[in-house]
Amino acid sequence: MRRRRIDGAPADRLVVVAILLALAVALGLSVAAWTTSLGLYADGALFSFCIGIDESWTRVWHIMPARIAVYLLEIRPAELAREAGLPAIAAMRLYQALFLGVPFIGLVSCLAVLPRPLRWQLLFPAVSILALSVSALGYPTETLLTLAGFWPALFGHRHASGNWGAALLTVFWTSVFLFSHPGMILALPLLPLAAALRLRESAEPPARRVLAVLGAVEAALLVLWAWRFGIERQDPGIIQSSQRMWSVSGLEDVVRLQPAILVVCLSIALFAALGWRRSGAGRWSAAAIAPAIAAGFALSYRETVTPESHYYIRTALIALLPVLGAVTLAHRRGAPQGVAALALVIALTVTQTTHNLHFLGAWLDYRDSVAAEIGSAPPRIVPLSRVLADRAEPAAPSIAWSWGQPYLSVTLPGLPSYRAIVADPAPTSYSPFHCSEMDDIAARADWLPPETRTLLTDYVCARRPG
Repeated sequence: MRRRRIDGAPADRLVVVAILLALAVALGLSVAAWTTSLGLYADGALFSFCIGIDESWTRVWHIMPARIAVYLLEIRPAELAREAGLPAIAAMRLYQALFLGVPFIGLVSCLAVLPRPLRWQLLFPAVSILALSVSALGYPTETLLTLAGFWPALFGHRHASGNWGAALLTVFWTSVFLFSHPGMILALPLLPLAAALRLRESAEPPARRVLAVLGAVEAALLVLWAWRFGIERQDPGIIQSSQRMWSVSGLEDVVRLQPAILVVCLSIALFAALGWRRSGAGRWSAAAIAPAIAAGFALSYRETVTPESHYYIRTALIALLPVLGAVTLAHRRGAPQGVAALALVIALTVTQTTHNLHFLGAWLDYRDSVAAEIGSAPPRIVPLSRVLADRAEPAAPSIAWSWGQPYLSVTLPGLPSYRAIVADPAPTSYSPFHCSEMDDIAARADWLPPETRTLLTDYVCARRPG
């Protein structure tokens, strides 16, 4: 196999094959998620509905000012398109595409800050997308933007030069990383570490000036983030969610609800330990062990699909990101063995396709049962239990997100009309809106028939009359 030298270490074409395979699989699953409207799963239906009424900031995001990058990059563009005349459902689809696409945008941005001889390091953000982002496929977690912003920010610091265009891009992605999700704090120390490593090896005045400016600007950004995060922490719901995310029971749920993450963790650990071994035994151990474990997982697959499995996984995404980042910094000067990189990606491909195709199948069964009820007259509340019973596999666990369910009924694309609303009829079921808000919300939901807007208003008012 032909090889070329990269900073004193060999890099072979199998590394390129591994990068392309990781991106192809991740992109294929992301496209499948978009075409099947998986972006409406869980909180996605409510977030999409808020785009349709053009009030996402007022209704949801104002309580999360430390995550404003999510609003500005993924939500506001869809709302602007809506204001420019794009139909409501199309604007929602744009938002869902942005959420799924932003990890790939982050990877492409890495090309502008990585020196050409070191572009084999794109392996790390590619693996991050396949191993981490795809683990939360469909769930609109802000941590996807954390993952997307981290890599160009890390590479921008580690390979800083006198190029002010690259420096500006580094500041942009660092800002995105900071203002995405508070969990970014775990990987944040790697950015100044990358800058320190670059400062130590470079005596060039232009590079040092860029690093000094980056440090000053980012110190100011960090102070701004701390202020906005203090405001965010005043919301009881945010506090409760954070406590749950890092509690022992929350960490247990990560593994219990999506055991595939254990294979992901083990595959990354094996790659970090063996991927740079030059001996024959080390090379072939790296090539064989992870795919064998993944194959065993696929053959013995017994996972039960639950709606929370792609929700609680956000903790694992945030925890594993600094691990991948640390491996990247530790091996800056040497590409891994191509066979080890390809073995890692094959193991992740087997694991992620096994889990996510099963998850998509459960979603399609549920989505189609909901859609069958929505377009039929007369306007009415259809009990969620009835929709679950009408699935192709009625005995399968529910994948419904109960309090977001009414908004799934009014955001599914491709339906001729929106007549019925599938929801939990219990008076105690939770509603994210108050009755006092519903006149304005109903007036803005102009893609729905008047009788459906009235139905939704009555449903909300029966549960939160204030």
